[in-house]
Amino acid sequence: MEKLTILAQINKPIDQVWEAYNDPKDIVNWNFAHVSLTCPSAENDMKIGGRFKHRMEAKDGSFGFDLNGQKLMLLNAKPMFGPNHSISMMVMCETCEEVENYYNKLSSGGKVLMELNSYLWSEKYAWIKDKFPLAEQ
Repeated sequence: MEKLTILAQINKPIDQVWEAYNDPKDIVNWNFAHVSLTCPSAENDMKIGGRFKHRMEAKDGSFGFDLNGQKLMLLNAKPMFGPNHSISMMVMCETCEEVENYYNKLSSGGKVLMELNSYLWSEKYAWIKDKFPLAEQ
């Protein structure tokens, strides 16, 4: 398969581009993959762990779907760890009980890379290589 690279040059100040890329009132004006689609609504919470939800619909009303996700946080763990999983999944929880439940299930049969504990960046945090082996934080 031939590689396709798409480049867009936007001749506006970076703060205007950032705002248009992240502000829901602007997202609804550009976030559709084809002229037959529309984006009638968008939500976007830019904090770590914040969620986004963009509604996509066919202009003729024949179908629609929600694109949902969660913002990612990248963490450089050097010098504590050398080369390791370059990507791991972070699970954001609402309660301490939810954190402990995930920790117990994901660490069973896996390897705990960082014990469930309080760290500078989180009251309850752990890093686990599960039995599959995926890495979760």
